[in-house]
Amino acid sequence: MNQDTLSVDTLTEFLKMGDTHYYIFDLSRLVRRIENEEFAAMEAGMMPFPTPMQQHAWLGIVFWHKARKDQPYVWFAKFPLDERGLLSHGARQHYLQIIVEALGRDITAQAAPEQEELLKQNPYIFTPPEQKRAAFHAKVGILLEQSASIYYEEAEAYISGHNSSQKWQDLGVQGLHDVASRLSLNPKVAERIATHFEQWPEQFQHALSNVLEHHLMPSGLVSNLNSLLQKDINNGPGKLSVHLLRSLASAADSKAVQLSVRQLLSKPLPSSLAQDLLIIVAARCWPALQDSKARQLYIERLSDCAPELFPHLFADLVGIPQQRPHLLQILRSHKEQPESVQQALAQMTQQVQQGV
Repeated sequence: MNQDTLSVDTLTEFLKMGDTHYYIFDLSRLVRRIENEEFAAMEAGMMPFPTPMQQHAWLGIVFWHKARKDQPYVWFAKFPLDERGLLSHGARQHYLQIIVEALGRDITAQAAPEQEELLKQNPYIFTPPEQKRAAFHAKVGILLEQSASIYYEEAEAYISGHNSSQKWQDLGVQGLHDVASRLSLNPKVAERIATHFEQWPEQFQHALSNVLEHHLMPSGLVSNLNSLLQKDINNGPGKLSVHLLRSLASAADSKAVQLSVRQLLSKPLPSSLAQDLLIIVAARCWPALQDSKARQLYIERLSDCAPELFPHLFADLVGIPQQRPHLLQILRSHKEQPESVQQALAQMTQQVQQGV
């Protein structure tokens, strides 16, 4: 490791040293911007990474030289987390070492082919899946005041009902994310989603929910979609409920959505639908489990409906700092739990002890 690398301890320092402006995004579970001060605190070990996935932090970084905003650069990097959920200092240093050796200090300079090849060999880079990549670019486009993609107009026309001949299968994923990222600027489109979600083909409901989960929606749209979810729950929940819940992931910490999660978990569901619901709550709507009643219902439903998923989803939730203390308390007080939960916890503990 050369002297240049040793003098740079964090990504924050490195980006500032390059005379850049930058934004940091979390691409682990849902695509969300991380404030620069918050990320600096994570790098300093002052707080755990809030939404780990597979014991890693998955990041999207966009930066540009202060004098050249029209020439942004994008890095996607994943870093392992320790048992406390803190960013691995050694992994971050190794990542920076490779970049410094390839580019030197001027990270906004045009890279030569051999430098590009060195960067591609960095073991910490990754290619986000299509949905997250599209959500990231839509959000970055808004922040950098860029025009929407060429797919935007067709997606907006379909959702708005202005092109009856358009097939939803032909819509670009990037266009849908561009529409979702601009809903606060386009109230008519937001209203159209609320009034027509139930009428669209089930496959498009699924596709749209995969998009909406990554974007903060106007409060009116959140309220309307949650009302539609309540209606479907009362009528006997089906796939529509699962799609609506996923659409509301960005509002899963609200009291209204927490109530909907409690009600969904209380309803009898077919096995496959129950499993979909349990996976979506853990992976996308975990903030709803801050509600103690929803959390208890979730653990009971998980042990009853999907015991084979119990150790995986329990471990996944324990990895989220917001959820960890509550789930560890359930583990410590297992004798106070219903029998099915006791059995699931005992089996999970045995598997951990046996290294399964």
